[in-house]
Amino acid sequence: TFSQQKQLPAYNRLLLKHCVHLLSHNERLLAFKGFRQQLNSDDNKFVIVTRTPKEILPLDKSTNEIRMSILPSIDNYVQELEMSGFKNI
Repeated sequence: TFSQQKQLPAYNRLLLKHCVHLLSHNERLLAFKGFRQQLNSDDNKFVIVTRTPKEILPLDKSTNEIRMSILPSIDNYVQELEMSGFKNI
C-alpha cells in the first residue's frame, strides 16, 4: 500500500477524506504510521476529513444512534495520530 512503499518520493501534504471511519483501530494505526513515514518533514500537513456527528442523514433515530455509537470520536483519532508520531494535532 501507499503508506508502506519505501521507493515512492516523500510528500509534504496528505488528505484522507470520508474514509477514516471505515478502518479499524489497528488499520488506522498502521496507515497513520505509514503516512507519517511518507511525509518529508515535521512541517508537513495531514488532513483528515470525516463526517460530523451532527450531519443530517435520511435515517430514523434508532439507526442514526447506532451509526453514531460505532463511529470513532475525534479524541480517538487524535490519540491514534499521537501514537503514530504526529505532533501539533
